[in-house]
Amino acid sequence: SDLSQANLNEVDLYRANLQQAYLKEAHRILEKEGKLILSTHGYWMFHPDPTDFWRWTSTGLQKIVREAGFEVVYFEGILGRSAMGLQLFQDGLLFKLPKPLRFLLSLILQPLIIFFDKIITSKSRNEDACTFVLVAKKV
Repeated sequence: SDLSQANLNEVDLYRANLQQAYLKEAHRILEKEGKLILSTHGYWMFHPDPTDFWRWTSTGLQKIVREAGFEVVYFEGILGRSAMGLQLFQDGLLFKLPKPLRFLLSLILQPLIIFFDKIITSKSRNEDACTFVLVAKKV
């Protein structure tokens, strides 16, 4: 099959040892105006499976993509800082609790996570988030 017309999706950019090499290869094989779709962590707990090398800032992720020859056409932060803090708190406790209590903890914290994520502006979330989604076009 001809991958030069395909959209590339790399969910695990934080696991890649050589991000620039990956991005340059994506740029090489995509046709003009081909799309690159990335999602990667801003904040998250360490979780090697098998590796976990990086975390990204909103500006750092966009910079590395532009330097590889892409134009960022869409960028969004998912789950803002205060909501992410609660998510990390929940995840830090969850597996230390007996199984029957895990559901109860989630039942209490998930509505708070949703609430705190809804009260911040999209500008704030796009600057500082748990996860970033980026769509870039080869130029």
